[in-house]
Amino acid sequence: IVQERSSGNHPQVTYTRGTDLSGTLEGAGGIGGLLSRGAHSISSPYQLSSAAHYHADGNGNVTMLVGTGAPTIKAYYKYDPFGRTIGSAGSLAGVNTMRFSSKPVMGSSELYYYGYRFYDPSSQRWLNRDPAHENGGMGLYCFNLNSAPQRVDSDGRGSISIGSGAAQAAALEADAMLAGWQATAAELAAQEAARRAALKLAVAAGAAVSTSFCPKPPEDPCERFNILRRYLRKNQDDVLVQVSNVIKAQGTQAELNKIPGLTPELQAMIAAMYQAAAECRPGPKNAFNEERAKFLRGERDTGPGSNTIN
Repeated sequence: IVQERSSGNHPQVTYTRGTDLSGTLEGAGGIGGLLSRGAHSISSPYQLSSAAHYHADGNGNVTMLVGTGAPTIKAYYKYDPFGRTIGSAGSLAGVNTMRFSSKPVMGSSELYYYGYRFYDPSSQRWLNRDPAHENGGMGLYCFNLNSAPQRVDSDGRGSISIGSGAAQAAALEADAMLAGWQATAAELAAQEAARRAALKLAVAAGAAVSTSFCPKPPEDPCERFNILRRYLRKNQDDVLVQVSNVIKAQGTQAELNKIPGLTPELQAMIAAMYQAAAECRPGPKNAFNEERAKFLRGERDTGPGSNTIN
């Protein structure tokens, strides 16, 4: 956003921008790149009547507006780690819309508009699903991988690490997310892939990982089932087929343990998928799914048979 205009197409506020956290004009979505806010007069010729300069913290969150001439503080903001405003003051504190992550806040709703999604700092979640779907991680509504102080999101599609080397890594990491996190940059892949894999498995198993991931898996069992099934078929299809074969043959726990690559975390994830399937459409046709989940959780000695997910 470079200018706000009235319904009559007259300029009201003009924003001056410089380089953002990426070291470019738009590489980090303009976060940390705001320089000044100029207010226009309300009558023709709508010239600039006043200006104030932006100050931001290391994450690009606007913390202060200072007037021109005598350095008077026109606005002051304090946020919690996820962007909820916990204090503000000054004559421009209410009318200035550019605040957390240098993004515009939508009036009294306190929702922030990132371009592709709206973010609610009170619930610490996006209002709509990740446009990259599961390629961006299991947390479809998770804001910055639940690590807001260490990351920023340029436009609602990709979380970017900040700190040492962020300017060089920002574009590569955003591309990696949209491509399914298959980064060609070895350092990025090594840092992110192992952590994301562990978090995906942990959240599917219902583990308490609120300090590293979104607090809860999706509450809707059908949505949870679809997420787990897509992830497993894309990333662990060979293991899933072998598990299904053991279940179909009414195999034992010992046979299950012989499947290469079937870790306890992955086994719990597959069990969670069957459990979600049973809860999504309860009834006789899905009784097998409940029994499959029990077998994978070690609650029955042999597989129940049937190799079809209903």
